[in-house]
Amino acid sequence: MSTGFPKITTDHLLLRQLKPDDAYDVYRLFSDKETMMFDGGQTMGSVNEAHSFIQAYASMNQPAVRWAVTGKESGALYGTAGFHHIDYQARKAEIGGELLKSYWGKGIAKEAFHGLISFGFQKMRLNRIEAHISPENRGAIATIQKAPFVKEGYLRECQRWAGQFVDLELYSLLYKDWASSTFYH
Repeated sequence: MSTGFPKITTDHLLLRQLKPDDAYDVYRLFSDKETMMFDGGQTMGSVNEAHSFIQAYASMNQPAVRWAVTGKESGALYGTAGFHHIDYQARKAEIGGELLKSYWGKGIAKEAFHGLISFGFQKMRLNRIEAHISPENRGAIATIQKAPFVKEGYLRECQRWAGQFVDLELYSLLYKDWASSTFYH
């Protein structure tokens, strides 16, 4: 990957590099207990943590990359989304994201994931995109199944969130399935 940070444009969204001006909105997002309940359980304690988060995702040349999900016309920050555990040799990554609660249920996650998935397969040359989702996170499961990811399994006590071991469901989408799907083209 090059060192430049790419923008991803969809019908209504612009996914762009996180910037220092986003710190307050990033803090609001990651300090909300309900939002973080299915995303590790840990909340941010300060805007300084948000600045550190933004700095951690300042480059495409690392095993994780995250974009600000914003309104194409308004520029309002809706949330963040990106890829984790990027393995360029195996050509796979895990997709994930969060939205501010005021934007839940508006189709933003679906549209952002559509753009990310296309970018992952076309620009990052991934062969496999995975999603690891809490079985209780019905909204995320509904979004990912519309993509259309395939449920591959149930990972018992796969991660540790807020001091507790949690189960996750494993979903995947392969390049060949994406390329032949009318959902994306």
